[in-house]
Amino acid sequence: MHNREHPGGLYHRLVRQLLRPQPQGSPEGSEVCTTHNRGQTTCPPGHLHHPMLQEGHKDHQGHQPPEPLPVHPAIIQKARGRGSLRKNLVSFKPACRSLNRVRVLLMGPAGSGKSSFINSVRSVMFGRVLLLPFIGTATKGFIKKLKSYDIRSERGGKPTALTLCDVLALGDGERTGLTLTDALAVIKGYAPEGHDFQGEAPIKAETPGYRPVPSINDQIHCAVFVLNACQIMYTSDDLTETLRTLQAEIADLDIPQVVLLTHVDQVCHAVQEDVKFVYSSRILQEKMQKAAEVVGLPVSYVLPVKNYSSELSVSYNTDILLLSAVHHILQAVDDTYEENHPPTPADASAEPPSAEFHNKPSNLLIFD
Repeated sequence: MHNREHPGGLYHRLVRQLLRPQPQGSPEGSEVCTTHNRGQTTCPPGHLHHPMLQEGHKDHQGHQPPEPLPVHPAIIQKARGRGSLRKNLVSFKPACRSLNRVRVLLMGPAGSGKSSFINSVRSVMFGRVLLLPFIGTATKGFIKKLKSYDIRSERGGKPTALTLCDVLALGDGERTGLTLTDALAVIKGYAPEGHDFQGEAPIKAETPGYRPVPSINDQIHCAVFVLNACQIMYTSDDLTETLRTLQAEIADLDIPQVVLLTHVDQVCHAVQEDVKFVYSSRILQEKMQKAAEVVGLPVSYVLPVKNYSSELSVSYNTDILLLSAVHHILQAVDDTYEENHPPTPADASAEPPSAEFHNKPSNLLIFD
């Protein structure tokens, strides 16, 4: 009636646009890809092959093309590049006017990349890779305390409405890392900033700085599970149980949850060459499916990202992936809190949320 393109057709058209072949110099060992060029174009290993990205079309042998792999929402609609995503973050104001800012808690095992994600987001905003002392590869993780990082628009600039919170790494069970009791104390806002986590001394009323009646702004507004794509297939039963228990407990609190899948460039050669192949890699699709299964969330809640680790400067496509993940997290918070925290009379006089962020389609990754 309104001549609106079917979502499936839109996706296929955009995939053809976004995942065009690399100009010359394709990675060694690549295969011929008939999707992007019917001639001599090659396609990196791990790249998804569709003879024709059109519903109902058969290839020259008469075979129906395979069904598309699960598609992440971040590839459906249009956000106009890195500058737009960055501007959206800077101008963002929570739709729930009781919130002064959005506090996001990152939880994951040692080596998952939660601290590196914080560093990477700050690097995107500053336009250069930051070298900070809390990033490393210690077996048990570097972070031992609750530490909150305000994300600023630029060095010395005004803080955005986003705060990323880091905690002790999760372990295989309650005895080797962040406990369920302490995790929930942080999420509910009881834990003071800078609390030093000690398994034998859980957070309780006697803990110095304990908040007996935390406000909504002391609480965590989104829980993010950070998992390493290199290790996801070998997740232990104990860690899986810890993650699923946390997920179930957090779900009862009506707090949005997502999964960040890091190190995606280390499991697929095509993605290592260029992260724009992240949503067309079969290898990555398998890792995303496994991450969703391990935590107990739908695969659409899994956000693949590449943190800055060995790079000396930021790159456009990596920034797009990081900013899109942040944008998705903020939208999840808005969706949840608008539903569960309707406006109060006091909210009526508060400054309205940013219309630009909430009205602009944000789901297409425009890679370079």
